[in-house]
Amino acid sequence: STDFSVTERATVGQVYAQVVEDLKEAARLMKDGKRRGNNGFIGYEAAMGLLSRVYLYMEEYDKVIETVNTMLTGSAGDYGNIASKLDSNYSTLFTNARTSNEVLWCVAHTATEDKGTGSLGSMYYSPNGTGGIGWCEHYYSDTLLELFERYPEDKRQEAQYELYDTTNDGLVMVHWPLDEGGAFRNNAVVRGVTKNADGTCNFTYSGKSYVATPEVINGYTEYFITYEGAKTKVYVRPNVGLKGLRNNYPIYMQKKYSNQDGLSNLSSPIIVRWGEVVLNRAEARLKAGDEAGALADVNVIRTRAGIPVWNDTDHRWQDHGYANLLEVVLAERRLELCFEGHRAFDTWRNKMSMDRRFAGLHTWEVVEYTDDRIPFQIPQDELNVNDIGQNPR
Repeated sequence: STDFSVTERATVGQVYAQVVEDLKEAARLMKDGKRRGNNGFIGYEAAMGLLSRVYLYMEEYDKVIETVNTMLTGSAGDYGNIASKLDSNYSTLFTNARTSNEVLWCVAHTATEDKGTGSLGSMYYSPNGTGGIGWCEHYYSDTLLELFERYPEDKRQEAQYELYDTTNDGLVMVHWPLDEGGAFRNNAVVRGVTKNADGTCNFTYSGKSYVATPEVINGYTEYFITYEGAKTKVYVRPNVGLKGLRNNYPIYMQKKYSNQDGLSNLSSPIIVRWGEVVLNRAEARLKAGDEAGALADVNVIRTRAGIPVWNDTDHRWQDHGYANLLEVVLAERRLELCFEGHRAFDTWRNKMSMDRRFAGLHTWEVVEYTDDRIPFQIPQDELNVNDIGQNPR
């Protein structure tokens, strides 16, 4: 549309309709063309990839599937075809975002555009500690780390995160959320712990002795202690020096927005890539009733990550704590797309709760999808004068 006059605010449905119309028209105009340069330039697949996301959010699942299949040259989009769209070298996917075959569109930056500590990457990463080359203030949550740690061989671990100031001495640290009566939970941390031959860890905290004992739950090892008379889950992770903690939180740094062209704070942030498009179709297939197709798409992602695929015999998702297949799909989205801006939308559009009960400087709470804090608010200067003071929902 070229009419930029605004007489009244559009409905959500009207906004979606306009977005779909614009993306379809963009795809039509660019279909037979060639992208002008690197992945910073828009192209046909970028428009179609974004369209698959919009249709998923609109719950138009057949259209998601149709859009992705059309991107695969109109075929049914078999395993081999869609797998070939992924970057085979995950370790360099994000540092090579401008040229990776997987990236459909990114904000292409060059070395001359390095923002240093003012960059996005600086929030998450610093090779010389917090407040050094980067601020390094936002870390992985315990729950996300726990998902990754289920498969130590997962290639995404090396490419995505790094624990700062590891001692590499064979020792471990034990930590757990500590309730001190405030809104958030601090971490109780004990460093330099020896893991015994049977997997247990003996340590002392606040003058008392504890034993962290491993248990296999849903096929994965978890650790527990008896703390203040109650069975309490703890995390046993590689040992760090004092610089590896900030306010008692282990500094697990995110690297998706770092290390391009050898510069720790430079990146070309990815807007849409085939990894997401595959998982868009996985979720759509599931909700359209094609469970086998959904698992096939999830397994494309897991195969590239180098971890076991879900099957009906020796690695069944039903044996690993998932209540349903949707939880399987969303867990894979969380692993693959973490820190790329999808998690909150994935949780609440599926009418699920955001469980933020893990250690960190945030409120220890569960945020329901009906929470009034979730909808984007209308800016005050866009409100009709008669509406000022009312809840702008």
